[in-house]
Amino acid sequence: MLKIVRFFIVSATASMLLLGFTLTAAIADWHNSCIPVNVAVYAVKPYQRIHVRCTAPAPGTDYIFFAYYGAKKFSPDSDRFLNLITFAIQNSKNLAIEFDPSDQSGSKIGCLNSDCRLIQSLIVY
Repeated sequence: MLKIVRFFIVSATASMLLLGFTLTAAIADWHNSCIPVNVAVYAVKPYQRIHVRCTAPAPGTDYIFFAYYGAKKFSPDSDRFLNLITFAIQNSKNLAIEFDPSDQSGSKIGCLNSDCRLIQSLIVY
């Protein structure tokens, strides 16, 4: 009986994880051709953020700015994003930016709903 219960718990957990990964992948979008023009750091509350401007908007959108919220005196992630974006600008590299097109929570930090989305992850190439 214990083996059967364990099997169902493991199976249910694996199914939920797989469903979670599938939903996350469906929500996120990528801007794979961002040529960064500039990067800015805003340290004054409530607009603490790092944002990057791309030469062109993400395909099919008007999102030309991408921001990362640096709460509480900028987190280690803020430093990582700033370093990657600065490296890309200095070395003429492109950025692939993962973002959620439906997430408008960036407006709380000065990321306009019309042309900006929050960065979820970043790749330099």
